[in-house]
Amino acid sequence: MLRSKNAVGDADLWQGRNIPLAEASERYRVRILAQSEVLREAYPERPVWIYEKAWYVSDSKANNMNGLRLEVAQLSDRFGPGPSAHMIISENLEVSA
Repeated sequence: MLRSKNAVGDADLWQGRNIPLAEASERYRVRILAQSEVLREAYPERPVWIYEKAWYVSDSKANNMNGLRLEVAQLSDRFGPGPSAHMIISENLEVSA
């Protein structure tokens, strides 16, 4: 899954380790959209989310099989959702970024 990090402390010291998160916890917002309509939304607390096949079938039918947009944003207690990364999921479960 995609993730972004906010730098705190020694953020300029890139010595092979992750920079610390500036948040109390790691949380995400995952959305499935048909055009601009949100069909499904989840808030996982780790960088993993499984899009069940039954959900995909239901969401695809709601969108007349025209492809779905998957968006992921990391959540901040101070700022809300960060910038979203996205990809398009086609009829055959093909993914394009």
